[in-house]
This record gives sequence, structure tokens and C-alpha cells, in this order.
Amino acid sequence: MTLNNAQAEQLCFVPMPSGPTTAVVGDEQTIYISADESESWGKGDIQLRGDIELIQGNRLLRAEQAAYYRDDQRITAEGGVSLTEEGLLLKGKRIVLDAQSEAATLEGGSYQIAGRSARGAAEKISIISREHILLEDASYTTCPPGDESWRFRAASITLKPAENDGVARHMRLEVLGVPVFYFPYINFPLGERKTGLLSPSIGSSDNTGREVTIPFYWNIAPDRDATLSVRQMSQRGSQLTGEFRYLNENGEGQLDAEYLSNDHQTETNRHFFQYQHQSYWQAWQASINLQQLSDRDYFRDLSQEKERYSSRLLESSATLNYADDSWYWSLALQHNKSLDAPDLAVITPTQRLPQLRFSHYRGIADNLNFSLQGEFASFRKSSDLTALRFDIKPTLSAYYGDSAAYLKPSIGWQGSGYWVDGSPSELRQLPTVSLDSGLWFERHQQIGKKRYQQSLEPRLYLLYVPYRDQDNLPTAGQLFDTQLSEFDFDSLFSENRYSGIDRVGDEKRVTLSLASRWFDDQGRQRLQMSVGQRYNLAEQRVILADEAVAGKGWSNLLAEINGQVNRFITTSGLMEWNNRQGWLEKANFQLAFERDQKRRVALGLNFRRALLKQSTLKARWPLSSRWSIMGDLTYSFYRSQALNTQLGLEYDNCCWRIRMAAQEYINDNDGSRNSGIAIQFELKGLTSVGSKISGFSEHKSPGPN
Repeated sequence: MTLNNAQAEQLCFVPMPSGPTTAVVGDEQTIYISADESESWGKGDIQLRGDIELIQGNRLLRAEQAAYYRDDQRITAEGGVSLTEEGLLLKGKRIVLDAQSEAATLEGGSYQIAGRSARGAAEKISIISREHILLEDASYTTCPPGDESWRFRAASITLKPAENDGVARHMRLEVLGVPVFYFPYINFPLGERKTGLLSPSIGSSDNTGREVTIPFYWNIAPDRDATLSVRQMSQRGSQLTGEFRYLNENGEGQLDAEYLSNDHQTETNRHFFQYQHQSYWQAWQASINLQQLSDRDYFRDLSQEKERYSSRLLESSATLNYADDSWYWSLALQHNKSLDAPDLAVITPTQRLPQLRFSHYRGIADNLNFSLQGEFASFRKSSDLTALRFDIKPTLSAYYGDSAAYLKPSIGWQGSGYWVDGSPSELRQLPTVSLDSGLWFERHQQIGKKRYQQSLEPRLYLLYVPYRDQDNLPTAGQLFDTQLSEFDFDSLFSENRYSGIDRVGDEKRVTLSLASRWFDDQGRQRLQMSVGQRYNLAEQRVILADEAVAGKGWSNLLAEINGQVNRFITTSGLMEWNNRQGWLEKANFQLAFERDQKRRVALGLNFRRALLKQSTLKARWPLSSRWSIMGDLTYSFYRSQALNTQLGLEYDNCCWRIRMAAQEYINDNDGSRNSGIAIQFELKGLTSVGSKISGFSEHKSPGPN
């Protein structure tokens, strides 16, 4: 049989022989014996020779010679002895079994544990019971037979699977035959989580210098656990961190806390706190996210998460939601804190204290539907600007259509009002009329040897919203939660071109789009291509302070593509073309190839005229059956420099793995850079030492269960 590389990488361990088949498995007391020869003497004692198989329950014993003593239910066996039971394979020179107590003693033996790909040897293996095994003068490794890259040797190893408990005494770790560590006593889990020290992580960066983190894991209960760590940084000092997780019948939560006493750089005490919780019961859902920082530079100076490095807002929130077949209610509290320096801040955070939103939908007649949306909210923009806002919008809509065409007219009314610093504003009232319509054409198409069904979907959308002067809502020059929405296909068919409801844009708009999709013979969509454009029948008069006026005529042209070329290749992209000026306003495109976890490449391009011109590359690829490379690059053509760079190398064999990575990333707020190098060394099935490196194939550690 010939194996390809992927199969060879997986075939690291000799499979364990199967135990007794279902057809011959008996109860725990009945013993089934087969052999080439047998001889009985005395009071029913039996001597067995040649290809012996003894089955008792799920236990299977094989040997060349054996003797069964009826009085004390004792069995001795020699010559090619192997004992298989419940995921454990034992081999040795001689074994003695007690058929009544199921105890057994194996001399000069080796063992293999299923599921953990672990094996070892011992001068003596004693099965005191199915839940108590003692190995004397023993070794342990997860390397395949013939490979002794690393192993543990111990005077004794005690295994108690039912208690998830393993104890080793006088143990030393040998790497390539050289002793590197000695442990007089080790207590370790046999599968599930267990309280104790975890492997330390080691790394370095420009902001923290050399650092070592030593974590302690506390398995409080099956549904609760905690990790406490000490992080020593050469340029900052000692930091204490803690993580507490819990699960219950209706939800889950996590508490994180970090404290650094007397930062060597700032000579201040620094801390971070975050509490997250989610609950679900019947139609209700609640969530909490509370965050608190000692200073705005905390993430930049101390965070180990690259994603937080350029955070500009610190958000705390609490929500309570209710949803059934016709009603949706949401009560939210939100507090935002800007992490920008006061003289550089471009975001003035808005606090929602609180915000109540609701919506209702129901059918009132054939093809006729009624919907209602509303909001009551209290805002605080700054110390001298607070306001209450209410908004309500009932809508009537109808739907007429089949598989070839549809028509959806709707008419609505929206009323909004404010109380700013206790003074009421004028009520804003706006009717909205829209008509959405579309057609569906399809045909069969053959490309090469494959047959597809292609659709052609023209769509026409008409929208009318009259002009209302809103410059003083809520007050001159102030908005709470409103900005111009991103110009994309969703915005082509939305009733309001702004997010939030402080502004409702005036519209006399016609939108045209054309989409085409390809489906394979299994009904799976393989490719979608769309183009769309809207035509303004009049110049738009409602605008934001920094918004360009959209005049009468055609908007920019949008084109979009989404496809799954085959099971390995996917693509997506969006382009906005300025047909008046004849240039490209923005474009983004992604092309990804993923064969498996070890073979994936993703290329991205992102362009915004006079603002952004970037490319991204994320890749992980094997150089051979053992060596792999990983890269993550974001490059700015406008700056002519890399904004984020990470390059890693991995060596991975059946029993150990080493990863090395160098990274450098830039802070978008002030342009400062941070760089570092990380090394991770793992003895498979045992432990890993060093900083975890993203970008390679990783499996998340499970939470409480």
C-alpha cells in the first residue's frame, strides 16, 4: 500500500489490536478459553499451549503457554503475552491474573494507551483493579515506536482513571537521551482538567522587554474554573492576572482582571478589568460587558492581544432582549470611553443610559402586513449635553409575487422628537413611500463538462422621502449615533442613507440592479455577480457637516462578486466606480484557497481613493511532511511600509513540535511600532512551553463543561 503525504503524517502510531468481538463478549465472571492444545489435571486445573486466547468480559489475553488453577481462579501465562482491555494494551514476558478480583501482574512489560497515543515500558505492571494501575521503573512517551526523541522515566507511576488522577515519583525528563529536568513528585490528569501549574510562556517585545508568564489552573467544579498567572516583564515589572469562567443551565460568563504594581516605565499602578455574561431563558436573552482601564495607554503598553493594540474605544454595555413570533424588545445601557489622547481625539463617545427599542410585525390580511418600530432613549454626549429621544415608525406593506416576479409596495410614517437639557424640540414627521420589484429568469448552461442553472435577476426600487429641515435636531452641530452609511448593495435598497435616526435623508430615488447566479446540479450556489446604481431625481438637501452633496443624476456604480469556485477556492469582492470623474473610488477583493488546516492561502486587496491602498496575505503551507511556514502581512502602498508583519516556521513530527515567529505591527493612533519574537515548544500529549503563536492550526482549549 502506498501512502500520500497527508496520510503519512497521520500514521504516527501503530493501531491497537481490537478486543473481543461483541459475539464472544460475556459477563465479567464467565471465562472463554481457546488454544491449540489443552491438558487437564488435579481438581480441574488446565494446562494450555499454542495460540491461546482467553476472554473475560472486555478483557482479552493472548499467549503461547498458560495455566488455569480452578481453586483460586488464578491464571498464569508466558510467551508473547498481550492483554487488551478498555483502551489499554499490555505486553510482557509473564503475567498472573486473578479471575475473581480482575487483578493482574505483568513482568518485563510495555504498555500503550488508546486515544492519547501514549506508550511506555515498565519492569512491573500491577493492575490492582480496573481503576488502579501501578507501573514500577516505568517510562512514558507519545513518540511512535522506534522514536525516543523524548520520554519520562520514573521510579513509579500510579494511574487512577476514575479519579482522573495520575501520580509519578522520582521522574526525570529525557530529551534525545539526555536528562534535562528532575521532578521528585508530579500529579497529573488522565484526560479531564485538573488543578495545578500549567506550562510557562516565554517571549519578548519592544514594550515589555523579556517576559515570562507562569500560570496556575484551578479546576473548581465541572462548570467553573480559574487561571491565575504571574507575568514578569523586564521593562515593566510583575503583573498579576486572573481569569474565572463559569457555565450554568441558562448561560455562561467570564471575569478577567490584570494588575501591575508600579510600572517601571510610568511609575504608576495599572489595571484592567472585564466582566462578560450571557443568559438565555425561553424568549429572553441578557448580556453584560463591563470594562475598566487605569489609563488610555494600557492596551498599547501591556496587551498580549494584537487586536487590542489599536483600540480607540472602551465599551461597557448591558442588554436585555425579548423576542417571539411578532414582538421584539431590547433594553440597553451603553457607556463608551475614548482611548485617544484628548488633543488627538476624533471620537466623542456617546452614552446610552438607557435605550429601549421595540418592533412588531404581523399579517393583517392576504398579502397585507403591518410593522411597527420604535425607540425611547436617554443620551449623554458630554457633561453639558444630555437628551431624551423618542422615535416611532408604523408601516403598511403588501407583497404580490411568485417564482418569476414580485411586487412589494409600502407606505410608512416616522415621528421623532427630542428633549435636550429639559427643553422639547419640534416634532419631526416624515412619510415614506417605496416600491420594490423584481423578476427572475433562468436557463440551463453547460461549462466544460459541468451543467449549471443560471439566473438573471433584474430589480427596480423606488423611494420617496420628503425634505425636512433637521439642522437643529437634536441641537445645532450635535449628533448622538448617526453617520453616513457605507455605500454598498445594502444601502442601495435602504430607506435611510444614514445609520441612526438623528438624520433621515430626503430621497427621490430610483435604484436599478442586475444580478446573476450560477447553481450546480446539487443546487449549491457557485457564483453570484451583481451590478447596481441609483438615480437621484433631485439634489439631496439633508447632509452632515463633512458630507459631500449628492446632486441630481446617477450615483457611483457598484459591482459585486461572491463565489465558491470549488470546495477549495472562494472569492469575494466589491467595487465602486465614479462614472462622473472616471475613476475608482473604492475596491476590496479576497481570494482564498484552503485544502485543509495545513494548506491555506488568502490574498486580499483594499483600496479607498486618497485614503487607503493595502494588500493582505495570510498563508500557512507545508514545505515538507515536517516543516511548515506561516505568514501574515498587511502592506500599505500609500505609506510604502508594512503595517503588520508576522512570519513563522514550524517543525512538527509525531511526538514533538517547535514553532518560531517574529512579528511587528504599527499603532494606527500614533504610528508607534511594536515588535517581538516568540518560541513555542510542545511535547505532544504532555505539555508546551513558550508563547502561543497564532496563524498555525490551533485547537481552542475547552471551557468549563
